[in-house]
Amino acid sequence: MAIKKQIIWDKKANQFVGFSDYGSQLNLEGNNIPATEVLVFMLVNLKGKWKCPIGYFFQNKINAVTQAELIKSALSITYTAGLRVWGITCDGAFTNFSSMKILGCTFQDISSYTELKSWINHPISNEKVFFVPDPCHMLKLARNTLGNTKVIITNNGVVRWDYIENLFKIQSDLSLKLGNKLSQAHVMWHQNKMKVKLAAQTLSSSTADALLFMKNIHMDGFHNVDETITFCRNIDRLFDFLNSRNPFAKGFKSPIFSSNLEYLESVIIPLVDYLFTLQVKNNNDTISHIYTTSKKTFVVGFALAIKSIFSIAKLLFEENQNYKYILTYSLSQDHIEILFSRFRQRFGVNNNPNVLQFKIALKQILMKNAIKYKSNGNCHNFDDDVFGALLEFKWSKKKDNIVCNIDNVDEIDEEVLNRSTLLNSTNSIVDDAKSNILYYITGYVVKKVSLHIDCNSCIESLISPNSREHNYHQPPIYSKFVSIKNQGGLIFSSHCSFKIILAAEHFFLFLTDNLKNINKPNLENKIIAHINNKFILDRNIFKTLNCENVCLSDRPHKMLLITLLVKKFLSVRLHSYGKLYSSDILNPVSKRQKLTKTILFYNQ
Repeated sequence: MAIKKQIIWDKKANQFVGFSDYGSQLNLEGNNIPATEVLVFMLVNLKGKWKCPIGYFFQNKINAVTQAELIKSALSITYTAGLRVWGITCDGAFTNFSSMKILGCTFQDISSYTELKSWINHPISNEKVFFVPDPCHMLKLARNTLGNTKVIITNNGVVRWDYIENLFKIQSDLSLKLGNKLSQAHVMWHQNKMKVKLAAQTLSSSTADALLFMKNIHMDGFHNVDETITFCRNIDRLFDFLNSRNPFAKGFKSPIFSSNLEYLESVIIPLVDYLFTLQVKNNNDTISHIYTTSKKTFVVGFALAIKSIFSIAKLLFEENQNYKYILTYSLSQDHIEILFSRFRQRFGVNNNPNVLQFKIALKQILMKNAIKYKSNGNCHNFDDDVFGALLEFKWSKKKDNIVCNIDNVDEIDEEVLNRSTLLNSTNSIVDDAKSNILYYITGYVVKKVSLHIDCNSCIESLISPNSREHNYHQPPIYSKFVSIKNQGGLIFSSHCSFKIILAAEHFFLFLTDNLKNINKPNLENKIIAHINNKFILDRNIFKTLNCENVCLSDRPHKMLLITLLVKKFLSVRLHSYGKLYSSDILNPVSKRQKLTKTILFYNQ
């Protein structure tokens, strides 16, 4: 963790502090140099029951030999305390990998998964201790490699960064997304190199599904996208396996059981073998495998992590028959990253502590976690009362107002609206893509609306009859994307539901002049009123609706369905576009994160 470079007089210690310090009064070379970072060792229980920092060292660019000796000391101390260390986790820094090489790991001059040696010998017990590079950092390095080289060569073709950029451009033009998170920040990733979520969302199965859909509808520029899809899926599956947190998860996010260990090996190891086949073009136009170049860290890192985790699992299940499962998230570096974030939050606006502040923060965090109150004691826990009970804050009860006043709403000429819709429909392939996105959103809207409806006839009218079992009708063209994304949990909405959402989208674009003027008063109410007026007397909308026990004083269920559908759709659409407008139009390339990290790494 980077800290502020500052020399301070410590009255309690009766000396200046802020220099490099390796403890035990060691007088190593460089001890008189001001410290710029702190090396922290933390123990994490494999079952996730506890985690605790056990040591820290102030340093200024530590070398691999010194760090290797500190790792040995940490292993010896934990052994003396009666704890067994199964693995060592760190990021992909050159010093970290060099330290593990000194300790006995073998990952250089290798060409396959089987040649790796991912363990070292314990300095006292001689047991195997495995090296697990942090998967989050490996994921970022994989994204960086593709983003910098633009092209990665595989045995069957090429992986291109351009496809991801083109997908973002098309989604920006549509102001809708194909079920992924791509934004300007993902494409301009150089400004946000440190954010793991941007890398995970870029090389994800959602991005792969969107690229596959673009290929299926024959969108220009996506004809040879197969290898890019394969690359995204393989990286996503490796990361899911190395980041499993839920004991009930399925697929690649499933925990490791003794019963599925062999199956997981048969599925995951081929993905690692795929990484060893990847190639890049060098500056002299020669082609080399990535694992032989300076960009090899993510290939070797993923391979080491996979091999170490499978080895740990085999040993655990052999030595302890009662051990139920392993969640790979417990072997990630997130635990210590969360601790670092707590250090930076400790002093308010000062997110870059110096040596003395780091020590104080560590003591406070450990002390707060150690002190517990008893429920039957003579004191109470006041932490739950955020405001200290000095003032009473009350919020008015939220009203679910689904009734829209349709009076005093300007009438819109339907012919003008239809003409505007035709003018916007210039490309049939783009229109198909937008229809598929809206149908995908309609399924989500129907799912949420159905939770608040008690009438079975209303619920059946929202869902497509073609989605039921043993129905062999040809699916509509606008349901292609849902078919690609569906793994059993998506809803195929009825044509009437989709028609209502499509009309709401067209009227939204009409009112905002194709999103050129979004500062419109009562935008939501105008759209709801217009859609109600348009469809309430249309006999082809929800014509199978057969609701029983409807009082004369109640609003017709048809009107309620239309209002609920449009209201929920607009809640999603308007919030989504507001976020898109702020991130990609008002602030296309945010410099906040980059400048913050730059200041921290300059130790100021």
